[in-house]
Amino acid sequence: MKRLFFIHLGITVTLFLMPFWLRWQNSPPAFTATYSLGFVIVAPMLFTVGAWGLLGLPNISQLWRNGWRFVWVVCGIMFVAWAFLSQFWAFRIGARDGIAQNSALQFVIILAFLCCVVCCAPPVRVLFSVLWAHLVLLCLIGGAQVALQDDVGLKWLGEFALNPAQSGAGVVQSEGVRWLRPYGFLPHPNIFAGMLLASLLSLLPPLWRGSWVALGAWGAGWWVFLLTFSRGAWLAFAVCFGAMLAVSWVKRRVDWRVLLRPVAVCFVLGLAFVALYRPFIVARAGFGTENTELRSVADRVVFTEIALYIIERHPIQGIGTGNYPSFSNNYIRTRTFYDLRGDNVHNIWLLVTTELGVIGLGLFGGMVLSGMGGMVSHIRRHPHDWEMYALLAIAASFALIGLVDHYPYTLVMCVLVWQGCIAWGLNKT
Repeated sequence: MKRLFFIHLGITVTLFLMPFWLRWQNSPPAFTATYSLGFVIVAPMLFTVGAWGLLGLPNISQLWRNGWRFVWVVCGIMFVAWAFLSQFWAFRIGARDGIAQNSALQFVIILAFLCCVVCCAPPVRVLFSVLWAHLVLLCLIGGAQVALQDDVGLKWLGEFALNPAQSGAGVVQSEGVRWLRPYGFLPHPNIFAGMLLASLLSLLPPLWRGSWVALGAWGAGWWVFLLTFSRGAWLAFAVCFGAMLAVSWVKRRVDWRVLLRPVAVCFVLGLAFVALYRPFIVARAGFGTENTELRSVADRVVFTEIALYIIERHPIQGIGTGNYPSFSNNYIRTRTFYDLRGDNVHNIWLLVTTELGVIGLGLFGGMVLSGMGGMVSHIRRHPHDWEMYALLAIAASFALIGLVDHYPYTLVMCVLVWQGCIAWGLNKT
């Protein structure tokens, strides 16, 4: 363990930085090949990989110790290689080469870090302890932002200037009232919701063991989670938490009274939330004519149509990693009259296919499915490993969020939450 101290240190620092949108001063600008290096979180990732290399890549044989790990690492290496090659046929080749180069660089760094986690991860309690610390921080900051309907003045930690009256702010609107959703230290409430979801599900092990402290943290986190009004995160939580409940109930692995405690907390606080915020819930559900929600749905439809257009014309290779926003911006500007800027399609599976074709989709899907398959296999052999249940729930929830949002694939800190839980799960298999 002493030999791996610096690796564990780098992994732990990286984990702590996941909910922060921090960039170095004078960091590389957008559309350059090294844009990803401007994120503070990348520094401890590179430190970790460097320490692993200097120590002679300890435990590297763990990457192919079983079939699940072997498939995961092969798919990961081939996916990164395919992303790197895509710069040679990218949409903006010769004009914005840095877009594809930066995206490929980000994937290389992430995969190297994940391999280090699979081989040399500290005990999983380290990951959960960090996620619990995140839960406290996110509840405090997010709750304060909602109460103030403004930022709390922590811009030095990456907090964005928040103003619900400003166009483009993450709000829910009903009867002319614009209500600010929590951001934390991230650029959008949906991303905040994803981070909070991971922290909530990390409470499953102590909840299943009957911890009342964990139950209190669960209640506080659940309330702030509701305040995000993030439909994708809500749906992912319902499916994954419900699945964990069902398995634990059917297999009789947890006392039913312990299982019902978090359910009761969710139900009671959910009723209170509906009573207090019913007009906003109705508007967020799509009932009514609020422009904010109608515009959100319309934008997603447009980006989905553009993605299908790309897939029809570039089904095998795609348009190059990282190039969808540039392509969609050009498409909207030259082919439509929409008042809309280019952005990622809000579905990571479509996004991967548009940028890297069906080959990229197959490799990325193989990486995700083999990782989660290894976790399921472990649970079958060790049915009372609650930590693995939590890791699987987080991984599955981000895969589901990916059906309606892109951040689990496009933002380095969110990729680390999703794929990091898979890597930690493979470390335990």
